[in-house]
Amino acid sequence: MESKLTVLCVRFGNKYGPEYVERLRNMVARHLTIPYEFVCLTDDQHPIEGVRNIILSDQGYTKKWWHKVHMFDPSLGLNGRILYLDLDVVIVNNIDKLVKDYTKNEFLV
Repeated sequence: MESKLTVLCVRFGNKYGPEYVERLRNMVARHLTIPYEFVCLTDDQHPIEGVRNIILSDQGYTKKWWHKVHMFDPSLGLNGRILYLDLDVVIVNNIDKLVKDYTKNEFLV
């Protein structure tokens, strides 16, 4: 049995507004046919429909993208397979192959 799939993004600070998360969520919905949960690691308390926000404190990082390391934090409950996507990615075709062929706890970059 395949493990749960989480599609994950990170948004901290104000460089990218919530509309970037919404656009990414919409592109994933159009181009991924495998069941998944969409999750965003963020410091923004405002909910986004169809997105489970995991609220984290600033942690003092000077570069906000350092929050990506939290995807490896077991206390956040991110179990199973994770497909991490940056907020500025553009998805134009089906992305099922990114997750279908890799189900054996492989770490892919």
